[in-house]
Amino acid sequence: MLTLMFFYAPRISDVALLKKSSILLDGPMGDAIQFRTYKTSKPIWLPLYPEVKQILHDLPLPRKAGRSCPYYFWHGFGDPESFTKTAGMTLLAVFRKSGVDKGISHRFRHTLVNKILTNGGSLVDAAEILGDTPEIIRKHYKQWSVETQARTAEVLERVHGTILARGKNQRVNPLFSAVKMVAEEGVEPSRRVNFARF
Repeated sequence: MLTLMFFYAPRISDVALLKKSSILLDGPMGDAIQFRTYKTSKPIWLPLYPEVKQILHDLPLPRKAGRSCPYYFWHGFGDPESFTKTAGMTLLAVFRKSGVDKGISHRFRHTLVNKILTNGGSLVDAAEILGDTPEIIRKHYKQWSVETQARTAEVLERVHGTILARGKNQRVNPLFSAVKMVAEEGVEPSRRVNFARF
């Protein structure tokens, strides 16, 4: 479950109730995995990475499941919502025992959105991958991170960096320091001021 969340950040319900028929091998886009998001029922086809493929292949049958069980994690009996809650509580226990502060399965979604945005993806890209709308992504998932701030600084440098400023000032790593305006030196930023974070 954690591997699926790391690569694709689906909701816990989409992982807990994942069907074996969600895997497509040698399809038009190669090996793929489909998530039919629990909230929207919208199908999302994503690349099936070799690590994920191997782990799913090696999974034992769910406890109490017959050989023909169509699910990876659920045995197929009882209430699917109850099983989803049990899966969520199990993951919480794993996070707690592992010392992950405020660990919840939804954090994988925040992490993946930040990675998508800082690697050139758009809100629409993130929404398509996570099975949400761009508005939901903007509202809930675009949290501040060091990577997001670094990308923001890089974009602003391209927008505002004049030839004069680039000639006088050395490039500064936005993760560890910044160039600040110094009033007595004029309009162009000219003095480096180091500080730990933005």
